[in-house]
Amino acid sequence: MFDYDAFLSHASQDEALVEIVARKLSNEHRLGVFFALWKLVPGAPWQEALEQGLRSSRTCLIFLGPDGFGPWHSTEMRTAMGQRVAEEPKRVIPVLLPGAREDALPDFLAQRTWVDLRNGVEDETAFGRLVAGIRGVAPQTNVAVLKSRDRLPKRNPRRSPRKSRFSSAYFGITIGILLTALAWWFPQATSQSPEIYDLRFQILDPEARPVNGATVSVSSGNKPHLLPDGWWQVKIPRTKLRLDQKVTLWAEHPKWTGTREVLQLGADPNPQLEVRLEVPKERISGVVIDAANRAVSGARVSLRNQPGSATVTDQDGHFELWITGARTETTRLHVEHPDYQSQDGSCYVGRDGCPLVLETE
Repeated sequence: MFDYDAFLSHASQDEALVEIVARKLSNEHRLGVFFALWKLVPGAPWQEALEQGLRSSRTCLIFLGPDGFGPWHSTEMRTAMGQRVAEEPKRVIPVLLPGAREDALPDFLAQRTWVDLRNGVEDETAFGRLVAGIRGVAPQTNVAVLKSRDRLPKRNPRRSPRKSRFSSAYFGITIGILLTALAWWFPQATSQSPEIYDLRFQILDPEARPVNGATVSVSSGNKPHLLPDGWWQVKIPRTKLRLDQKVTLWAEHPKWTGTREVLQLGADPNPQLEVRLEVPKERISGVVIDAANRAVSGARVSLRNQPGSATVTDQDGHFELWITGARTETTRLHVEHPDYQSQDGSCYVGRDGCPLVLETE
């Protein structure tokens, strides 16, 4: 049994728009949703709460906005995909928000039927598809979102049988041409390909140095294994490849940010690839206030350990910074404003709403 119909996974930048989706699902369609902003208890361990919410949800909605995936966003996505393998009833539905790009979807999500909300959450047809996906039913023509039966499309009783037969014939001819072209192209595309690819790849740190301790996975072929020279090897039968002969490789490391590479296989039976990990990058956001709990705009907020990283608070006192380098739980911030005494404070990395208080001189 599941406690929620849907778990909403999103980047922090998209929280406001995703909350609108959550309210529509909850209020208009009576669906139980796990939305972190509503469910996380202040002071309680939030990682465990997110994992429990994901396990207790029948469906996981993975929202993709214009800024792509956030750090915990990616973790929730991988967890949901893993649970789907172990628990067949769980569905994973990618949802494209306004400004999102289709090519930003990972391959294993792009192969799933996504819901396109890029025209806005007011798009009733697209939102109806989302509701249908959560409920596990096929979307019918606007049925999920129509308010009354008089808005249903009406059948024309005088439709010409001749026109119907012509449309069916035209459709059949078109399909026949496509199948013929595909039958010709597929042997051409595969005749030059080897029966088995011996793919070798090396994992490098951001400075192009080989690293140990990486975890890797490949979308096709056998399980990768580590060679004595530090390279990884995976054998991929041609019959296990997608039609476009592309293979996706994921690499993760506890010290660095993981990465993904897409390799186009061709006539070379022994392709090699270098995969470079990225410097960790975590988000810090919060608000600067004075002793009377009033927002302070125009305050300069900077990282103590990265002097070059700084931002200025907006009219509501909010700020956002990105910290790069080794992963830490907390970091020191420095705040200064012409009308107040400069202050130092600590904030949790990856969490929102960190308060920094300034006092008058």
